[in-house]
Amino acid sequence: MLKLKNYKIFVTLLVLIIAKNNLAVPEDIKEQFFNAIQVCATESGVDSDKIQNFLRGEYETASHELKCFVNCFANKMSYIADGEPQIEEMKKSFEKLPNFDMKKFDKATEDCKSQYTGADECEKGFKYMTCRRSIMEN
Repeated sequence: MLKLKNYKIFVTLLVLIIAKNNLAVPEDIKEQFFNAIQVCATESGVDSDKIQNFLRGEYETASHELKCFVNCFANKMSYIADGEPQIEEMKKSFEKLPNFDMKKFDKATEDCKSQYTGADECEKGFKYMTCRRSIMEN
């Protein structure tokens, strides 16, 4: 059952992403995205304000809950599996989006592989995904 809090988080995230990138997100990605947001927000216990701040690029002082949310999201989206980044799964997902830039994707793949490090899985996933994000958005 959909909880109002999770629905608000999903809508906020999706609106921010679509507005920022002027994207027409395919239905299959919306559904996977929605499910990942709902599950990971609940599992990590992260506050929706912290998720919104993260999407605005404010993550230098990210809480452990936010790091776990990002790692969970990456796992649910199949961007990380079995403790390893899944480049082909990311590529399959991102290729469906308008304005996909393969050069940036390849640069992020190369530049961020050394960033998959940290004290725990949450930190590893967070560092890796934020590295990719910073390259893909610039």
